Amino acid sequence: MACRLLIAEDAEDDIDGIIGYMVNSLQSPAAASSFISKLEACYRKVLSNPRMYPLCEDVFLSSKGYRKAVVDNYIVLYRLYGDDAAIISRVLYGRRNYAGII
Repeated sequence: MACRLLIAEDAEDDIDGIIGYMVNSLQSPAAASSFISKLEACYRKVLSNPRMYPLCEDVFLSSKGYRKAVVDNYIVLYRLYGDDAAIISRVLYGRRNYAGII
């Protein structure tokens, strides 16, 4: 079942921050480019099979329907809306307490 994919403003801000960090702080445009490619691959997987990734282990996030995909050191949090839409809510560093941010 295919669906539409929406990117929340918070997720866009997260991605901009990650790319900025990789390019400016790490001085690695190649890492940023690789991350973008992997993130786009994750999006394609969500589009083609929205339930592919598991619900979050955190009880609160799971009860709200949040699913978690891992892209390198980052967590992509998204929720399904009906059978035809998914929204990427946040893209956060994996060692961060992401459950407390949502």
